[in-house]
This record gives sequence, C-alpha cells and structure tokens, in this order.
Amino acid sequence: RGMAAQQVQPDAVTFNSVLSALEKSGEWEEAFKVVQEMRENGLAPDQVTQGTLISTCKKAGQWQLALSLLAEMVWGAWAGACPVPNVVARSAAVGACAQA
Repeated sequence: RGMAAQQVQPDAVTFNSVLSALEKSGEWEEAFKVVQEMRENGLAPDQVTQGTLISTCKKAGQWQLALSLLAEMVWGAWAGACPVPNVVARSAAVGACAQA
C-alpha cells in the first residue's frame, strides 16, 4: 500500500517477505489478505508462498485450515493451476495436525 503510493511494483519476493514476517507472529488472517493482494497484483502464489501460508496456519493453531490449503494446492497442481506443494508445505501441514 505504501509501495503503491510511491509507484513501486511489489514482486513475489516482496510479498513472500511480508508473509514471512506474518508467519513469525502467527497472523494468519493478515497472511491471507497479503496473498489476495498478491493475486490482485497479477502474481501467482509460488511454492514459497504456499509453504509460508500453511506454516502461518500451523503457528496460529489453525490445523484444519492448513489441511484445507494443502488439499486445495494438490488439486490446483493436478489441474495445472499452481505448483505442486513442496516438502515445506507438506511438512507444515503435518506439523499443524501434530499440534492439534
């Protein structure tokens, strides 16, 4: 938002950096807003985005949401709409369940 006012176009690295900060504080709702903003900027979530988003859910105790995201990513990858979830995303989802 501040970047837009300064006419700086954020890229995937910028958004993933913001997500990483939100992950550390467990702010899962804000993380989803960032991913939505990423999409609105014409950027598709990548494997880093996926893993960070699921890890954010894990840290916030949102294990059902973490599993739902993983399932959505698997189906999206199968349909060719997004990358296959990597080991980070899958491990974060398993870790979220282990904490439940």
